[in-house]
Amino acid sequence: MRTIKRVYHPWFAWECYRAGFYATGGEDRRAEYVRFFSNLQNFESTIDRVFSEWPNSCEHFLTNPNINRIAWLGQASVCVAWGVPSCFKAGFLLLDIKKQEAANGMAREAIQGWIDERIANQSSGEVCQAMAQRWLPGWDTRRIASGTREVIASSVVSAGCVGIAAK
Repeated sequence: MRTIKRVYHPWFAWECYRAGFYATGGEDRRAEYVRFFSNLQNFESTIDRVFSEWPNSCEHFLTNPNINRIAWLGQASVCVAWGVPSCFKAGFLLLDIKKQEAANGMAREAIQGWIDERIANQSSGEVCQAMAQRWLPGWDTRRIASGTREVIASSVVSAGCVGIAAK
């Protein structure tokens, strides 16, 4: 797998935490893992939901080379689709080896696609621009992304604050 710069988010920003991914106890739901991964088309469509509905969790966990990202994505998919917490992950081992390998291969490809997309966005400056639009409305980061050091802060200036420019 290609690597990507590590991204950290605090636990309270993880969508997986709010969705009950780390819940414990309750009735045994391992059989739901078997049902979920027996339909790989369901898994494939749910991977896209994980990527879109849990962006902070994906950044935090899928940029971490020190965890089993394939297992995390599988567990996240079951949680997004059916609300099954990761404490029942042993249900995956109840699948036959061919289904496990097929699911792991699908997750591996999806993670690599996710990483490749982010690497492409980082190199084109789109990540910088997207973050600025979200957190700093009105800031023009296109000049930063193209290699200059000047920052235009039109909204800051128009709001009566001092603009920042570095030459």
